[in-house]
Amino acid sequence: MAVSSLVSPRRATAESRVLTHALEGWRYRGGRRDLRLDLLRGFAAFAMVVDHIGGNESWLYPVTGGNRFFVSAAEAFVLISGVVLGIVYRGVVEKRGIAAALMKALQRAWLLYVATLLLTLSFAWLSHALRLPWAPALGEGGPLGFVLNVATLHRTVFLVDILLMYTLLLLIAAPVVLLLSQGRTISVLAASWAVWAVWQFAPGSASIVWAIEGNDVFNVSPWQVVFVTGIVLGWHREAVHAWLRRLPSTLAAATLGAFCVAVLGLYVAQLTRLEALEGNALLQTLAFDKPDLVVGRLVVLAALAAVSYALVTWLWVPIRNASAWLLLPLGQHALTAYAVHIYLVAVIAWLARSLPEGAPDRAVVATVLQLIGVGAVWLAVRSEDRVRARVMAVLSGSRPARFLAAASLCEEGGEQRA
Repeated sequence: MAVSSLVSPRRATAESRVLTHALEGWRYRGGRRDLRLDLLRGFAAFAMVVDHIGGNESWLYPVTGGNRFFVSAAEAFVLISGVVLGIVYRGVVEKRGIAAALMKALQRAWLLYVATLLLTLSFAWLSHALRLPWAPALGEGGPLGFVLNVATLHRTVFLVDILLMYTLLLLIAAPVVLLLSQGRTISVLAASWAVWAVWQFAPGSASIVWAIEGNDVFNVSPWQVVFVTGIVLGWHREAVHAWLRRLPSTLAAATLGAFCVAVLGLYVAQLTRLEALEGNALLQTLAFDKPDLVVGRLVVLAALAAVSYALVTWLWVPIRNASAWLLLPLGQHALTAYAVHIYLVAVIAWLARSLPEGAPDRAVVATVLQLIGVGAVWLAVRSEDRVRARVMAVLSGSRPARFLAAASLCEEGGEQRA
């Protein structure tokens, strides 16, 4: 007897309605702040901490990708930051005008410049003090020359390079917001993608910033395309949502299903045959090359972003119940999480270096150290607001207090609407 004959059409319809009702109850309902973006950024922060604390093996790498997947946490950070910036700054333009939006962008760029300067110098000093392998050479200019190069954004160090890139991207954001406010979306996208395309064929000829010593991974010219495209998506979010709602449901479901299959297939490849894939010169050029942000990484990023956003939209309630306690604080305080984690990376690397070769399973050791790092970062971000409030109370009315108050601008997202 056919299986279909065992289930009456009326019962199948009833079960379908129950499932539809359950899924509808799990859907994200919105709010003043889009918590989906915070949660996804929090997962990127979690992956960043795990992957940077490192180790050749870890039980957490199947979840985070171990910084060896086609896309890393960095691409997610840059894309989400761009989307949130587009959402927030459109609101600022509509409420207070373009001048206020441009001033806000420049203020954030200044604050991130100060953070970049302090983190670069302090992390370089700590790396030298602990004699870590990535401690930067001071060069012919000595300590003073090193400081001047860092201050003029001509020098960066391991782990702080992405913050330097983000500071420069925020300078790009000001003219992008100005053009978007004038309705020149096509011009913005055309210019951004043209710079990316030229860089792919002639790296260096499309450079939009000066040479930065130590910046071997995050070339601004190709990476800006993710940030600028994110700004455009955030700026036109309502129009994008309206366009998606007009798509035939079957087409939307088929496209999302294809993305899911593609991401799952890449995930399986990453788990089982990544070393063989990395040995292929063509795939290395098209899919793995991170400094140039090649086309393969962008395609995977687009698919992963679509799948992730769909999942947190339709399965928001179970995902929130399972992970919000950890991921939301990390996502809402991403800058603090980033700053704390680089010092943890240095200290844990120094401690791990003393482990004997015959120590227990190194995957177990790496996993434990990574969990300790995630826990320490989580505690830091949970206590950030309380510490900031106490410091501001002590420094009430002073210039440092005003700086700390303005520093909340670095955690973009509080003004967005879902």
